[in-house]
Amino acid sequence: MRSYIPILLIIIGITQLLPVFAAENCTALTQCSTCTNATGCGWCGPTGTCIAGGKQGPTDGSKCYGDSWFFGASNPCPICSAQKDCKSCLYFETDCFWCGTTQTCKEWGSSLGCPQMLDTCPCDVYPTCTDCIRDVGCFWCGGVNQTCMNVGSGCPMPAHTCPCSDNGDCNSCLDDSAQGCVWCEGGSEGGSGSCNPTGTSCLIALNCNTYCNNEGPTCDQCNALPGCGWCDSQATCVDVSSKTCTSPLLHSCPDCQSHHYCDTCQDAGCVWCQNGECRRKGDTSDGCVIIQTGQCDQYCSFFSSCQDCNAIPGCNWCDDIGGCVDSDTSVCKADFDCQGNTCGFDGGAFVGGMFLGIGLVAIAIGGFLFYRWKMGKKAAYSELK
Repeated sequence: MRSYIPILLIIIGITQLLPVFAAENCTALTQCSTCTNATGCGWCGPTGTCIAGGKQGPTDGSKCYGDSWFFGASNPCPICSAQKDCKSCLYFETDCFWCGTTQTCKEWGSSLGCPQMLDTCPCDVYPTCTDCIRDVGCFWCGGVNQTCMNVGSGCPMPAHTCPCSDNGDCNSCLDDSAQGCVWCEGGSEGGSGSCNPTGTSCLIALNCNTYCNNEGPTCDQCNALPGCGWCDSQATCVDVSSKTCTSPLLHSCPDCQSHHYCDTCQDAGCVWCQNGECRRKGDTSDGCVIIQTGQCDQYCSFFSSCQDCNAIPGCNWCDDIGGCVDSDTSVCKADFDCQGNTCGFDGGAFVGGMFLGIGLVAIAIGGFLFYRWKMGKKAAYSELK
């Protein structure tokens, strides 16, 4: 037994040293592909280093996760030719470079035919001032230039703010509200609106319609958002200054759950579902089949059995026609309780029952009189004897 102890100690020592060797081997690799092909190594794109790790990220305490971490087949190394712009290309600068001559991303070692190999991206790829200043290495040169330049380049008139018209949508416009931009609604004719400087005479949006719509999918949630209102005609949440809604905005939501009949539900501005529920417009995401306005009578006729019909609020099984009808209709003279008993008044049955009762009473009286007569004759016969 003692002869095995040194062997066990050696195995334990090797096991403890394996991560150290793996870390040393990983850090010596300088290419993404060679790094991810090595066991226990992964490539960190932002730092351009090979680090010991696994599928979920580094194991040496480094921070490199998500799309920045390349490990084996789970997230293979980037293909340089697939990077369509300079910024995304140089994100993998240890593997790729941007060829200014052909405006393409290439792998290191394939520099033949590219005299202009760039290790930094030119800022003139950004077409607008807003796009330009979002890159910390760029600034917008105003005046007659109106172009994006790299920081450090000479410019007679650098711009400190960007024109609001650079923003083509409401969200980006309101992102620049600190620079004095406001979004002007385009009106109900279908115009999308425009971004303008503060002070412009227009119908200014407090929020973007996309924000209200995303954050307020139901009437109650919508009205809880400052600057948003519920558009009942479109069953959507919009900015209170929006002109895209063709009906007045609702600032109080209808109490749809209190209605248990199709017609009263629709009259209250709610929608009636085929399963017999009254809901708010827009609150139909979990399989509600909407009964169209004015078709409540057709809704009940959908149920073909007495039990299914009577289980739905607002519907009753009509024995006269053998079908399901709306409770408010007058076509039915006799409702049915599905147990063989007629619930309504049946005139024929009542009259027949009345005559049957009179007949039974007459027979009983006749039988009694016959019995008295018979007994009387018997008594008189006895006296004669």
